[in-house]
Amino acid sequence: MAQLDRQRLILRFLIPAVLIGGLVVFSYGISRTFQQSSDETLTPKQREHSKHFKEYKQTDKLPDMVDRFPDGVRVGVGTSLGGSDPTAPPFDLSHFLKAHACQADAVIVGKVVDQSSHMTEDQNFVFTDNEMMVEDVLKDNSQASIAQNTKITVARAGGLVKIHGRIAEARDESFRPLQVGRRYLLFLKYIPESGGYKSADSQGSFLLSGQDQVTSLTGEYLGIATNTLTATTLRLGMQSVVAEKCPATTEERK
Repeated sequence: MAQLDRQRLILRFLIPAVLIGGLVVFSYGISRTFQQSSDETLTPKQREHSKHFKEYKQTDKLPDMVDRFPDGVRVGVGTSLGGSDPTAPPFDLSHFLKAHACQADAVIVGKVVDQSSHMTEDQNFVFTDNEMMVEDVLKDNSQASIAQNTKITVARAGGLVKIHGRIAEARDESFRPLQVGRRYLLFLKYIPESGGYKSADSQGSFLLSGQDQVTSLTGEYLGIATNTLTATTLRLGMQSVVAEKCPATTEERK
């Protein structure tokens, strides 16, 4: 997944911006609570998760940027929002779910109960460890089974940290942030070295809310407006997909 080859998106802020190493960098006055100080030592688990965000490369490190922009900085990468593609084939929910489920090690519905953000070990970006209470397992992890009403950690690109006493925020519009107290349906990849998870791909994250409502957490075009989907539709579709066998991978065919 060549994430930084995606079209850049200047986010919805009327603030000064400069381009540094392919990322849009914003300098702006900010008064917000932050989730975690990055003047810290990462735990072994956090260090392992940090390795999965090395593709976010830029010329200047975040500590150098906050020293140059004392009011705070925001780095962003992403894609154009919404819109339709008249050349795209008709959307097939079953095909969409199967393709993404076969890439994923697990698919769960859960609620974020806690989270902490950290600067990556190379100091180029920020990631957030989301502690999730699992409500339903739609596809179980064959390497390490997930039980209902247990917690898992899901590492995700982006977050808000304080560096040298100043705010730094990183965001990828293809991996919009999760929020504490909200429920999500997530397609996940297992990180065996930590026992945690990360997003399986940029299109497999959905916010579940209200009257069976579904909201995609990517700026990428999925081929269908998610307001036409429901949580029930996704759950039933996943039950059907999981009952089918995924195509053999290259490794399995050897």
